Amino acid sequence: MNNTWAKMSLSTALAVLGSTANRVAVPFCVMCVLMCADYITGLAKSWQTGTLSSREGLKGLVKKLSYGLAIVASAGVDFIIGYFCESAKGGSCYRPIFVLLIISWFSVNECISILENLNEAGVPLPAFLLKAAKKLKKEVENKGEEEEVDKHDGNDGNE
Repeated sequence: MNNTWAKMSLSTALAVLGSTANRVAVPFCVMCVLMCADYITGLAKSWQTGTLSSREGLKGLVKKLSYGLAIVASAGVDFIIGYFCESAKGGSCYRPIFVLLIISWFSVNECISILENLNEAGVPLPAFLLKAAKKLKKEVENKGEEEEVDKHDGNDGNE
């Protein structure tokens, strides 16, 4: 019985990831590059300021790995909404909305963190750059709230 549940869980996870892969691959890869850059700039900042700690580094890695769980969960939400939408309408209406919003939000957060790390390490940066990144984060959050309202109103964006 446990083997059956494991196979079902793995099949479901692969189905969710497979259904979003063609639309999400590039943003996901960009986010992964930004995560690596953030980790590296965080190490550089810690080394520069004399606060380098293996414990903090490990916490950072665990945090970045947990992003993957949030992405899988948001892809699952998109998949479930798409499944029920297709069942109700009889056609394909799947769109990876939440997973793209989550990836975008994480990516913008990584950009902000990279800029903050560089700034704290002594790299001179123009003030407008960090302000622009924080404004972009707000726009992504607002877009997510708009999409959530549209889903609850029954508007799937396919007019």
